Amino acid sequence: MRFFKKIIYKLFGQDIWRIGIISGDFTLVLNGQLPNQKIRWFDINSKSDYEADPFIFKLCNTYYIAYEEFNYLSGNAKLKCIDLNGSEFPFFDEINNNIGHKSFPYVFEVEGALYCLPEEGDRNGIYLYKLNNALNRFEYVRDILRDDMYVDSFIHYVDGVYYLFTSTINDPFKQRLFFSDSLHGDFIEHRMSPVAKNSRVGRNGGGMICFDGKLYRISQNCTDTYGGSLVVSAVSQLSPNEYKENEYMEILPLPPYINGIHTLSVKDKHIVFDGKKVKYKVSNIFRKLAYKLKTRLPCRN
Repeated sequence: MRFFKKIIYKLFGQDIWRIGIISGDFTLVLNGQLPNQKIRWFDINSKSDYEADPFIFKLCNTYYIAYEEFNYLSGNAKLKCIDLNGSEFPFFDEINNNIGHKSFPYVFEVEGALYCLPEEGDRNGIYLYKLNNALNRFEYVRDILRDDMYVDSFIHYVDGVYYLFTSTINDPFKQRLFFSDSLHGDFIEHRMSPVAKNSRVGRNGGGMICFDGKLYRISQNCTDTYGGSLVVSAVSQLSPNEYKENEYMEILPLPPYINGIHTLSVKDKHIVFDGKKVKYKVSNIFRKLAYKLKTRLPCRN
């Protein structure tokens, strides 16, 4: 029966991802109270298959959500940005001009400046962008790494050190750790890397969250299905010589998107995340076929 269900899903199933937001701080997550909260689900573009990988950030007292938008018929995901009212902003236009797939737009702040570390794995590296406030767009700064197809990467700064957490397309559940004393310096692989190597906690599901003086790493649990749930791990040691984390809790999908959740981000009193539900239609087999054919084209954007 399970094999039969997999065949039906591969032929006719379609993953639909949407973004949800809850008012409250990270306490709601740690106490397992997310299912009891009122969720506002965004449906920004009904033609999109994925509105996923949300990251919330603040600029000039306004909160924005960066996310991935994907449609099977277009062949590549692009980065989008909205405010909490759903209005769109062109922060990622320059990044989107690069050929290839774009997702996981991790936005972080260093010394009052906003940076983005998007997933651009098919460009064979990790690239850093900085927000030009005058032009309202993220502009290229430098290559962080340029030797593999990295996915779902984030940088966390603590005690004068920048820590880079990442994995690769060919080994997505091996969580590697690098560090540097500068955003503009060389990133060296940590002596304890990889810090995780399994489908439950090996792939990032958001950035590092600092709350009440403690650090938490969010990871995707892909044991049963892609983005089936999220795992929160408490980080007890993070230094250039040591790293230690222990699983703290699991976050299950939230209705009506009951088939998956794979990214979570927190800023002040806002928690954003994505949710998946599967829709079955006969026409999906043609959309999937069109996607596979398009991804094999030598030149596509």
